[in-house]
Amino acid sequence: MSRLALLLSCLGGIGAAAACWGEDDGNPQAQGLDIGQTIHAIHDLVATPPKGDKPWSEDIAYLSGDDPEEQQRAIGHLIMFGPPVLPDLAVLGRDRDPLLRLRVVEVAAGVGGAAAAPLLLALSHDQDLRIQENATLGLGRCAGPGVFERLVELHVALEAELRRDAAIAMGGLGDIRALAILSTLSLEPDDLVKNAESDTMLRLAGQEAAVMPLAALISQTSDVQRTILIQASMALADPRLCPVLVASLSDQQPLTVRFIAAQSLATNGDSRAWQVLCAMAAEDPHESLREQASTTMRSLTGFPGSGEGWQVWWQNNAALAARLGPRDELFASLHDSSLPVPRARLAQFPIEDLSPLLDAVLGGGAPWWPARAWQVILADQPGRWTRLMLDRLLATGDSNARLALIILIDQLGGPDCRAALAAITTDIDTRCAREEKSADDGKAVPDRDAERTALRVAWQRHPPAP
Repeated sequence: MSRLALLLSCLGGIGAAAACWGEDDGNPQAQGLDIGQTIHAIHDLVATPPKGDKPWSEDIAYLSGDDPEEQQRAIGHLIMFGPPVLPDLAVLGRDRDPLLRLRVVEVAAGVGGAAAAPLLLALSHDQDLRIQENATLGLGRCAGPGVFERLVELHVALEAELRRDAAIAMGGLGDIRALAILSTLSLEPDDLVKNAESDTMLRLAGQEAAVMPLAALISQTSDVQRTILIQASMALADPRLCPVLVASLSDQQPLTVRFIAAQSLATNGDSRAWQVLCAMAAEDPHESLREQASTTMRSLTGFPGSGEGWQVWWQNNAALAARLGPRDELFASLHDSSLPVPRARLAQFPIEDLSPLLDAVLGGGAPWWPARAWQVILADQPGRWTRLMLDRLLATGDSNARLALIILIDQLGGPDCRAALAAITTDIDTRCAREEKSADDGKAVPDRDAERTALRVAWQRHPPAP
């Protein structure tokens, strides 16, 4: 038989096999023909594989071959080719060889995105559990209609492996709707699945977009779910959560909820929580709550109080809380990066009250807060911020803080920038002269080169007036 005849015979076999495919519980099964081996045979018959519009043809053949090294190389190559290879992979995804289907899943997951979603959705229904597991994980790298909904279905599958993989994939997907679903983890009997759900909740809760949905869920869910959601909020450091956490301190709430809420307020609270926490620290009948409320107040205020001493502290600071409350409410609203900066409201507060914004820029709070705090400062009157930054710089000997403040003064600019740079120049010269004298006594001399370099760059950007 000629090579052409053999090739046509193979192609005819593919067509016959395609006609034999049937549906079994909604899953297409190949009957009587191994598609992958046929494609590989075609590759062997053709001396020069067609490359033209399908430069991945050779890798498709290697993927369906028997050489493990060639298979792995093909997987890497096909992932690099990206979405155009997916139609060919869809054909291989119906092969009766589960190992080949598993390799198809690996490629599709590596491609990811909306283009790979239909293939991985189909393979998530495969009868082989390994393929279902890997396809489920792959969906965490996808997007588009049906992906999240399929993960929700898999999250209640009978197999613990699928429930675990669905929880992990939800984390990869980043869809905050999963918070409500995963907050039921107390009902999960498998510890590995619970751990995956908990890790994913922490990952999802760490997004800026999750803060307000998380706050809504905390106020709406049952006691156990509320505890789990509050635990997920602890690392956020976003004061938009403060009101709902304060409400969770109510003595009508279970002890566990109140304890976890008091813990979370150490990072998510502000002056609006002081009164309730002071009362809890001084009067609550449960020792664990009194101690946690005291710990949280020490974190929020820096005051070393304890027990009934917090009631005295509150009496002395109630007026301060009344003054700072509107500011802290403003700071909380400013955590929403999508909102415009209300310059008129900023102008209502003295710079001393707004100084936590500078603390945030220098590093602190939620992951998105430093960049947002800098946006707020830039929208305000630059003169008063230049003075605040200069005062901070002149008052500290921390070289890293001084360097950061020089850069901030430079970036802020404004009418007072040159005067501030002149003051910094004098300060560095004075410090260096003093430190050189100290060196004679054998003391280590701080390295001011980084400060001088930053200052030189700042002067280049803001040269002295002629």
